[in-house]
Amino acid sequence: MVNSTGATGTSHDAGSRAAWRPPQPWDPCSPRLRAARLAEELFEERLRRQPGRTITNVGDFDLLQTLRQAAPGHALTPGQLMRHLVVSSTGLSGRLNRLERDGWIVRTASPDDRPRSLVSLTMQGREEFDRRLESHLAVECELLSVLDARERVVVGA
Repeated sequence: MVNSTGATGTSHDAGSRAAWRPPQPWDPCSPRLRAARLAEELFEERLRRQPGRTITNVGDFDLLQTLRQAAPGHALTPGQLMRHLVVSSTGLSGRLNRLERDGWIVRTASPDDRPRSLVSLTMQGREEFDRRLESHLAVECELLSVLDARERVVVGA
């Protein structure tokens, strides 16, 4: 093999090494990304172990938390949820179907625009989410406890 300088060699020579770069934060081998995946796995395992209705994954938890943070009695449109959660319409539809089936949320027609739907927590969903939030925050505190003060600032804790 002849490289750009005219020298011969294999693809494992200096030319290949020049293409190497340190892992980037979004790289699947990045320690930060690995830590984030492990934290998500822990959250999901803890969410599934709790008694009562199932919260399947962190994405479902985020959707419920978004609805919980809305003003009492206030519903959000699927479009608002999609923008806030940064999820595709297909991904959101699956979450909404699952959470509605499990009794967490209800979808109703908008009184101002009949074809438009509104999503809100059911009364039971709100009460159960509030009970679960404490244990979820305890897991978060447990994970953050290994960080020093500077690291907590970096992750926004």
